[in-house]
Amino acid sequence: MGSITDEENKKIVELRSKVEDLLLDEYTNGDLYLIRWLRARDLNLEAAETMLRNHYKWRAERKIDALLASSPDDYFPKNFPSWLNGIDTKGRPVLCVPMADWDVRLVVEDDRVAEFEDYINRLYERVMECIRKYNEKRKPDEEPITQFTCIVNWDKFSVRQTSNLKAVQTLLGCAAVYEAHYPEILAQAFFLNTNPVFQILFALMKPILAPRTLSKIQCYGSNRSEWEPVVRAAVEEHQIPRQFGG
Repeated sequence: MGSITDEENKKIVELRSKVEDLLLDEYTNGDLYLIRWLRARDLNLEAAETMLRNHYKWRAERKIDALLASSPDDYFPKNFPSWLNGIDTKGRPVLCVPMADWDVRLVVEDDRVAEFEDYINRLYERVMECIRKYNEKRKPDEEPITQFTCIVNWDKFSVRQTSNLKAVQTLLGCAAVYEAHYPEILAQAFFLNTNPVFQILFALMKPILAPRTLSKIQCYGSNRSEWEPVVRAAVEEHQIPRQFGG
């Protein structure tokens, strides 16, 4: 995430004072939590406060705090698998997603879009939980762990998966939720085996994602010899499945 500057420290103190009614535990009172919202709004204090208050309102409306205490229906991990069990070379959690398996048309056709949104929100919360746990385990002289690495395999992602407008809107909504409620937790992302169908979806996604987020995404085609060394420089191969560079 980068060191906190003197200017940012001053903004953190001001933001903490403005939202002290929201910050109910040591973690959310911490500098590393508050700086995320400030940086997401280019250190604009009023905008950061609005963003944070909207976030807590959203958490209450969507009952986010209860998600980690419950388990998703088997339908979702079966049809929308992911892996969150490795670490990168800096000790950050690694999330791997095989997008060819993610056919969001299913939740549209089965009328389970709201449940799918909860599934995605739970995934974001699991990432946050891993970040916090890994940070607690670090040594005092080590750099704080505040972000995660994401590897997405787009191999065999097809036109069929983008043929339903509601399905595409649902995927774009996942990106919007990330930007609005989980800003600045992405350290780096590797998009592997991208194809023309991905390019269409990514073009729709770009206006939703913040410039800071877009700058952290590296896109590669199907030539494994090009992306594998890059991925392995960031994540040791034994930490991830083979299709993601392991």
